[in-house]
Amino acid sequence: MKKVLVETGFLLALNPEDKNHDYAIKLLNNKNLKLYLSPASLIELTLLLRAKRRSEDEIISVFKALREIISNRVSIISLNFAHIIKASELRKKYEELTLFDSIHAAICLVEKISYGDLDERIRNIVNVEMNFGKN
Repeated sequence: MKKVLVETGFLLALNPEDKNHDYAIKLLNNKNLKLYLSPASLIELTLLLRAKRRSEDEIISVFKALREIISNRVSIISLNFAHIIKASELRKKYEELTLFDSIHAAICLVEKISYGDLDERIRNIVNVEMNFGKN
């Protein structure tokens, strides 16, 4: 079974009104994949919702719904020092990476998990870095 990391884009795409909803549902229903959620995506999504002036009650509702949808299918990775160190190394090398994107990429690299979310930039960096590690 292939291990795949998903993050904030996946969570957003679980909304039926999102343009990438079909992609998220295909991932969720693919029994050949073991899905892992980046823990940073929970914080990132909270910040996005707050930036959109969502109330705390709305934020609670969003997270309860997401928990219900993914709880049986997606495991949340525990963030650790190796992830944060690798994220900092990636930000030094790829200055365009945000804090959250660097953490998502670092988790893929440290845990040797494929990147399965929507951000092509992160996907490319993970692929390049995984190939460097093979030499």
